[in-house]
This record gives sequence, structure tokens and C-alpha cells, in this order.
Amino acid sequence: MMRLTTTVTLLSVLLGIPAYAAAACRTTTCDQQNPPANCAPLTPGGCNTSGIPIAWPNTCVSSSVSAHGSPLRNITADQMRGIVQAAFQQWTSVKCANGEPPSFVVDMFPDVNCTDVTGDAGYKSAGPNYNIWIFHDTDWPYDVEAERAIALTTVQFNPSTGEIYDADVELNSQTSNFTTGLDFVDIDLPSVVQHESGHFLGLAHTPVSTATMLATLNRGEVSKRILDPDDVAGICAAYPPGNWDPTCDPEPRHGFSTECNFTSGGCAIAATNRVRHCNSLASIVAGLCLAVIALRRRKPLRADTTAKLGNSELSDRTKIEATGQCSRTARDSLN
Repeated sequence: MMRLTTTVTLLSVLLGIPAYAAAACRTTTCDQQNPPANCAPLTPGGCNTSGIPIAWPNTCVSSSVSAHGSPLRNITADQMRGIVQAAFQQWTSVKCANGEPPSFVVDMFPDVNCTDVTGDAGYKSAGPNYNIWIFHDTDWPYDVEAERAIALTTVQFNPSTGEIYDADVELNSQTSNFTTGLDFVDIDLPSVVQHESGHFLGLAHTPVSTATMLATLNRGEVSKRILDPDDVAGICAAYPPGNWDPTCDPEPRHGFSTECNFTSGGCAIAATNRVRHCNSLASIVAGLCLAVIALRRRKPLRADTTAKLGNSELSDRTKIEATGQCSRTARDSLN
């Protein structure tokens, strides 16, 4: 199984299918540091069109927020749940070329009593599971080059089929001044969530400058709250209209839990020191359980201007997990 980590993490590069190769992109199974030999080289600034585009295998999925919210930024769980729900509703209510919406819905499940992502980078092969949005007000748990990341989205998927198993979004509220209103805007949380929710659904970065899935976000910018036609093309390609399954069950793989004080057989996390022990892997890298990490296009953020979501200033990191290994994919950092 592969893990894709996105942040405002997101190395997810909307990897596009041929029809959208020049614009909307979708993440594919070739989106990794050392891709298989049959993967074509990634064109700088373009979409990865080789490999299998990743997507949730059913037409519905669940998502939850941490019950703790962000006391540091005065953001409650209720507020966060509303922002996340609105972001997903925008993706799933767009009109595709035939005038119909994508064949996909996201159900908000109960809040999870969790202050950390646990288990196999969030996914537990023995269950139960949750697809969580969680703030880190203190002790952002990742390595030095990612310590100023805005957010980190981890998507775990099957590398043979591209089926997504799990997605978790961690937000660095320790150093990111998230704001929610319009009277004063610093790092606009609704914009961040709209972007990250695209990665959650399998989309990647696009070169289209007006799109929500563009890899950059300016301080004070709120335009990414609204989807662009390029974003619409991406979500409609991932979940084409007309495929809705009325019997779809949004419960996570192997069941749902509102608690997270347990470990899994694949990787166990020690919350006190952020070390994940991964099967037979002999080394621990930067507090992360990883097999492959791809750092892409990272450079310092100019303090007066831009925070990037996965490109340049926001570093992108791709992590792939194969059977018996642990790795992380797609990270957007605010540098």
C-alpha cells in the first residue's frame, strides 16, 4: 500500500489523465521519488500523466475533525467541522460537462478525541480508522525542513490499483496564524482547507494561476475559497457523473472509532517522542516512518509575500508506502 502525504502538504500534483494533461492534475501511482521504470519523467510545472490516478474506490467517504480544535488560534471543533464540510460540499456539488455533479459525497462523521495521528501514519490495517483533520498547537512533530509547514496531508493508497485507503490532514497551528473571517486575514483557513480537501480527494497541484489547486497562497488571500473551472475539471475526471452507488457505505476501512489511543501492527507511534517504528526498517528518519521521501521545489518564503502550498516556498514531499515499508508522500510547507 502506498501512502501519499499532502499538505498545504501536498505533494499531490493533480495528476491528470490525457484529457486534462495541460491543466487539472491528479496524483498518480508514479508520483514518487524513485518511480517504476514504466513511469514517464515529470515535466516541470506540468501534470504527471503516467501511472494510475489515485481515487477513493467508492462513491462516498467519511471525514472527521479533532474534538479539540485549536485553542491557540481560537478555532473550535464546531468551526472547523463547518469549514471542512463546506469545502467538501463545494467539490461535490460542482457541475461537470453534462450539467451533473461528480459521483461522490463526503459524510462528516463524529469528532475524534485525538490530538495526534496514530497507527500506521493514521491508517490501521486492523482498524478501526478515521479520516481526520487535526491541529498541532504545540510541538509540530515533523523534521526541521518541514517545521514551518502550514499543513500535512497523508493519503495512503494501494500502489497496484490507486485505491485510496485513508487520508489525514494535520495543520501547523503552532506557527501558522490561521484566520477564518474576512475582517482580518492572515493565513486563510478556509482557503487552506479547500486546497487540502482537493488532495484528500486525490487531486494534485495545477499550473493554472486562478485555480484553488495552484501550489501558492498569498497571505491575506481568500480567492482559493472558490473553485476554478480547472478545479472542476479535475474533480469531474476523478469522479465522473453517473456512477453514484446508492448503497455506498462511508464508514472507513475496518470500521470507525472516535478514539485514537491504540497502535497498529504495521507501524507504532510513540506520541512522546514522535518516533514511528516500522516493521523491519532499521533507521528512523526525522521522526517519520519512511521508505521514500521526495522533496521538491523548496526555497525560503519571502516574509512579506507568499506562502506556497506544495511548490517553491511551500515544500512538496511525496511519500510512498509499499508492503512492509512506511513512507510519506506530498507535503506543502510554508517556509
